[in-house]
Amino acid sequence: MAEKSSRDEEGREGRGLRSGSPQIRINIRLSSRRDESFQKKDRLLRRWEFLRVQRRGKKLVTNSLVILFLKNKHGRTRLGVAASKKVGNSVKRNRLKRLIREAFRRNRHMFPRGSDVVVIPKKEAHGMNYFRLVDEVTRARKV
Repeated sequence: MAEKSSRDEEGREGRGLRSGSPQIRINIRLSSRRDESFQKKDRLLRRWEFLRVQRRGKKLVTNSLVILFLKNKHGRTRLGVAASKKVGNSVKRNRLKRLIREAFRRNRHMFPRGSDVVVIPKKEAHGMNYFRLVDEVTRARKV
């Protein structure tokens, strides 16, 4: 009698699944919408870019954020986040930066087209979640 190997009918090796156990296949369709991406060209990277927006830009202040806008020559809306140590330790700062980038990525239409945007979170922002952040930016834009 020939020994059974751990290969299925198509020749692939089984990973601990028994031949009689049900197999579950999960298909995940990833959204590849270009308008929701956040590429390097969508970011403010240089110190002088941040300083230019801070010196010449228009300021919008909310309870937990300071948002600065300035038109650029690139035709793209670019984002920069400046979270100081006043906001909290590195874990809190990085979480806030991720939330702000995600809000920008998903809601780019809320920001003026062809402008540089610098977002500076305040101390009060450390307990903020995504939906509260988007709501605060939306309310600030209406003013």
